[in-house]
Amino acid sequence: MRARTLLMDRFPLLGMLSHTWGCKKPSGELLPEVDLSRIEGLYVYGIGNGAVYAQLREWLHEKKERRLVFLEEDADLLGGFLEEPLASDVLGDPQVHVTWVQSDGDLDAMAEEFPFTCMEVIPLPSKRGRKASQIRLKLFRKTTLTQGLYVEREQGDFLWNHFLQNTPHLARSFYANALKGAFSGVPAIVCGAGPSLQTELLKTAQEKALLIAGGSTIAALTSQGIVPHFGMAIDPNPEEGTRFQNVSVPAMPLLYSTRVFPSVLQNHAGPLGYMRSGIGGLPELWVEEEMELTDPLLSGDLHPEALSVTAMCIAWAQFLGCNPILFNGLDLAYTNRKRYAPGVVAAHGHPSENGADQKVWRKSRTGKRVETAIRWIMESESVSAFAKQYPETRFINTTVEGLGFKGIPFVPLEQVPLTGFVSRSSVAETVAAAPRLTSPDLTELKESLEKVVGHLRILAGEVSGSKALAEIELSEELATSLLFHRPPADWGAYLSRAVRYNLIFMKFISQSPNANA
Repeated sequence: MRARTLLMDRFPLLGMLSHTWGCKKPSGELLPEVDLSRIEGLYVYGIGNGAVYAQLREWLHEKKERRLVFLEEDADLLGGFLEEPLASDVLGDPQVHVTWVQSDGDLDAMAEEFPFTCMEVIPLPSKRGRKASQIRLKLFRKTTLTQGLYVEREQGDFLWNHFLQNTPHLARSFYANALKGAFSGVPAIVCGAGPSLQTELLKTAQEKALLIAGGSTIAALTSQGIVPHFGMAIDPNPEEGTRFQNVSVPAMPLLYSTRVFPSVLQNHAGPLGYMRSGIGGLPELWVEEEMELTDPLLSGDLHPEALSVTAMCIAWAQFLGCNPILFNGLDLAYTNRKRYAPGVVAAHGHPSENGADQKVWRKSRTGKRVETAIRWIMESESVSAFAKQYPETRFINTTVEGLGFKGIPFVPLEQVPLTGFVSRSSVAETVAAAPRLTSPDLTELKESLEKVVGHLRILAGEVSGSKALAEIELSEELATSLLFHRPPADWGAYLSRAVRYNLIFMKFISQSPNANA
């Protein structure tokens, strides 16, 4: 009886439904020995009689941030679990969550509620099989998206800093969205930084096709004496700055979003092209509105799982009207146990094998087993979905090894007839003719942020004033809508974030005397 009361208190919806469940006797299965030392969130597929909770209780309580989430799809097994001795302990533990999985929507809800950085999904022995593997992959994919949104919404100080440092560069930028269809019918090769990148063949192809590359791929190409006709940089992490630190490509137009790591733009001596892409968050969209930039977003047709700069490069090639569009170096796998082509050095060693970089085995394009990662599976499928939207454009995968793409044929690069002619002078002329932008006036945003800080100080009790009025006015402020996803329960924590944002703004102004802010 106590277990049902706890179920109603903690999970009211399940509590109301529990009277419709049967009472199937659950098993007392345990999980195999697994190293959970780095895991902050563990999903267990199957609840059993709660024995797994007893098995993991010590691990769970070592850190208060850890969570144990039971997924069960058999309602009658949930009903039977409620009659077990351990049910009250499981349901009474605030670090444990129980959910009845009826559809993918339930997995979506879990991923939104628990945006784990380091997680694992393990089935009970009796639940192993194809269904368990599908649930594991879905949870990793969905959590990859929600975790990224969580970081940007709740810990977005660094993106705000990037936005402020990068907006002055708009004054020396051309408007990339004005180039729609500028290279209609011209072949394009979108290059990736995978181990199969064919630099020798690309040296010859660069006069017959537009070379487009982003991020680490630019380093891979320039290290071999190849300069892309268009480069792209959108990654906000310090690694992006490291990649561009020793890359000097003044002849290459570099497309960017205001989220990119600031040193990339500071160090680039060539033309800069601002993309209206929809990836820079609400402050970027507001700036575009202030500058009266209303063209469709470059990323508008990309799948939500298209997280890489390479996917944006493919969208850019299609936007330019290029046809055919070839892929080279898009292994999306550890070909010959390598992550990158020569010339690319990871700034901080190998990526974590948790979350989106969790390694998995899949069949390669040629049918061989290949080691890949969750993020690469997502990218392969999202690129395939993008190409399917443009049947009039021929997409060709020329990457010899790797994961491949559903619906996109493989043809060796040397066998693709490239009949176009691309000169750097023609690219330069096209870029020079594009409209130029100006630095936006950030005064309104600065003043609004100062008001937000004032309202929050009243709500936090730091200064006197009407809390009811402060809350109303806070909800109407521009800075509230642009910088904060939702207020946390603790107004003090919300205030500290607002103060940090304001301090970043003041530092930006003091260091940028010529900034129009």
